[in-house]
Amino acid sequence: MPTDVFVNDAGAGFVGPFSETSMEDVRAYFDLNFFATAEGVKLALGVMERQGWGTVINESSLVGFLPSAYAPVYNSSKAALARLGAFSRLVLLVHQTDQG
Repeated sequence: MPTDVFVNDAGAGFVGPFSETSMEDVRAYFDLNFFATAEGVKLALGVMERQGWGTVINESSLVGFLPSAYAPVYNSSKAALARLGAFSRLVLLVHQTDQG
């Protein structure tokens, strides 16, 4: 089935000092804020590459670009998501170029 637009809006906020955050919580927030999104993007890109078009929109957060001492886990997961979006765009552009 064709996919014109894929919008990703998964995520949850987390505030707290990193030194007091369990690695279990770090993994849980990355699982939701980054890995769940990455899985959705990967599936959507596969469809979009085969059909030759598509748009991926990842709802992220400005805090992925602006460090904060009070939300390092959330900020880090959103920074990773922002980079994933940039790389996904490159994949589609390269694929379009290769297709001619």
